[in-house]
Amino acid sequence: MIRFKTNAFCLVSIFCLIGMLAFRTDHEAHAADHAYYTNTFPGYSLGAYSWFGYADVRCGMNSYVNYSAAASPQIDSIAIGYDAYNLSGTIQYSDYYQKPDTSGFARQTDIGVLGKSISVFDFKNNGYEWKTTQRIYNCGDPYHFAAKSDASQSKIPRKYRHVLDGNALENARTIIAEDYASDLKSYTVGNRPLNVRDFKLVKKTEKKGFNFADGTMKFRNSVVTDYSYVSISVPEKVKKDGKSYHIKAYVLVNNTHGVNDEVHTSLYIEPFKNK
Repeated sequence: MIRFKTNAFCLVSIFCLIGMLAFRTDHEAHAADHAYYTNTFPGYSLGAYSWFGYADVRCGMNSYVNYSAAASPQIDSIAIGYDAYNLSGTIQYSDYYQKPDTSGFARQTDIGVLGKSISVFDFKNNGYEWKTTQRIYNCGDPYHFAAKSDASQSKIPRKYRHVLDGNALENARTIIAEDYASDLKSYTVGNRPLNVRDFKLVKKTEKKGFNFADGTMKFRNSVVTDYSYVSISVPEKVKKDGKSYHIKAYVLVNNTHGVNDEVHTSLYIEPFKNK
């Protein structure tokens, strides 16, 4: 686990920056779903933030998606790629943007009849990398949420919602392999390619509340959330381009039963240091 010092000013700065990016939009939203997802590199605060805005009323079908990334101080590189899907499951808006030597930027889709978004944020600095995939769901999508008044409903697909059921390690391995197959292939362990089965279980837990944190990763929601979390890592050092790293991954499921359901997965990579 990385040990670091983060002062109050840095934490306030990251949320202020995310907030400024978040509300720099072209559309006037009547309501929006807001949740903060943050992490750190040693000496740096990071924020990855995606959310639905609604052009008419909250949970309305006329919606758009905002994406905001922030770093304090600026880091080597930030990239955001996203696909926003309509109700039939077809990609309606797609974009990718990468910026070097930056403290952050924001992107936004046009207004459409949108049901979900899948976005990938990639932060890099001095050998460290945090790559996170965010799945967010429109609370008004009738394809996934037939009864908006039924608080027991959730639009999160079953494989994420039940990540802790049965073999949590195997469930997490499957999800991470799906999201980061190409990334994993670029590393080796020993004298062979890294395989998702090299990951071992670090932690599995569930929690109910507004906030969730594990080590450097923190999540803050605006509503009470059922969190399901699995953390896995490779015990041995892995290699890429002749350099050694430590790699871990995690799955965080935020089940609000239809309010602003989200699924987050991540790879966190740090340079290997002999102890």
